[in-house]
Amino acid sequence: MTEPLQETLARFETALDANPLDYDTLITVIRDIELPASPDADDLTRLFNCCYRILDFDKKGFNARLHEDVGNRRAGHLEACAGEQIECVMYDRNAQGRGWIKERIAWHQENEREVPEDYLEADLPPELTIPWNEETARERVRPLLDFWQNALSDNPTAHFNLAWKVTHDGYPVFRSIMEDWMRDFDQRGIGLPGTMAAFRKADELLALAERDPPLPWLECKRDLLPLLQDTHPMIVGGAARALGAFYSEDDYPDDPEAPDLRAMLEMLGDLKTHRAIACGGFVCGFDIDYSGLYALQSDSRLQGGVFALDDWILNIITFDDYEPYLPNAQPIWFYIHEHYCAKPDMVMTFIDKGRSWLAMMCATEVHEAVTGMKPVLERLAQDTAPDIAEAAKQHLAEHYG
Repeated sequence: MTEPLQETLARFETALDANPLDYDTLITVIRDIELPASPDADDLTRLFNCCYRILDFDKKGFNARLHEDVGNRRAGHLEACAGEQIECVMYDRNAQGRGWIKERIAWHQENEREVPEDYLEADLPPELTIPWNEETARERVRPLLDFWQNALSDNPTAHFNLAWKVTHDGYPVFRSIMEDWMRDFDQRGIGLPGTMAAFRKADELLALAERDPPLPWLECKRDLLPLLQDTHPMIVGGAARALGAFYSEDDYPDDPEAPDLRAMLEMLGDLKTHRAIACGGFVCGFDIDYSGLYALQSDSRLQGGVFALDDWILNIITFDDYEPYLPNAQPIWFYIHEHYCAKPDMVMTFIDKGRSWLAMMCATEVHEAVTGMKPVLERLAQDTAPDIAEAAKQHLAEHYG
């Protein structure tokens, strides 16, 4: 039987008052939080207040005590979970699943077929009815929005993930607040210029990537290739993702004057700006079977020594050492860390190229000992970046004795 929300919140408050703070107690109570479809306004306020005590947006010192009591990695995990609790009151994280279920039910009904029971009894948390008016909701999320606004001075794309989720799947009161917030950024010149317009263009490009049949090459050349030079990373990533989706078709391109798959990859790998973003976006569109970089490695058009995947990857990471999170296309590092997680020689080369964080993501991906990876982790354990060194040491202790 599900525990009433008020009882869970009482346990949350008690755990936050403990001295010292206990990671296991806090993470357990956060995981136990289950919101009813129509949460009480006061209960939501209590939830936000508890989460803000972990996040310490008001800089009263609680955050420092959290890190001292539970350690940096565990504190970071608690902070991420607390932030997610707030954000998931702002948007429906199951919106896409609900949409897919509705489409399947409609298809069965239109074709006079019996609707499977698991569609009708989908085990998804309920959509929320937010009890706050816009003024109250704006006040409740202000600390979170202020935090992300402050983060933009160091990372102008820091808010993309939250903004994308809320503008697409947000509950109405929060969607309005988010749109006002982003519009204000553009008007005041905060963050990357033109982000509202980039979000709209990214939606168009996502729809284009799903086009069947693909856009004819001449139209790609006219409408998509110029976007690879755009200053906004979301537009570059979206255009590259659409190109990748088209080139995933064995008979594409449809014009003898167009670059073949190898030539397209080389062109993307030689871009002077947003190289990693474009390459990641292309793989994201190309990888229709969710096999990552193996989709390129195994493609018949790239066999016979015409394309060297390792060289292509090293060229990308040598040029670009920073790749922001984009909500409309997977980053190339995501594919790299999955593909090379059992290839220690390549991971060691990443360190030699000054990409220790990427190497750490590869070396800690597999939760068991990998032949030849121990020397890589031992080198990472000496890294000057504390988070990289700590992650490597922890992985060594857990899986290498």
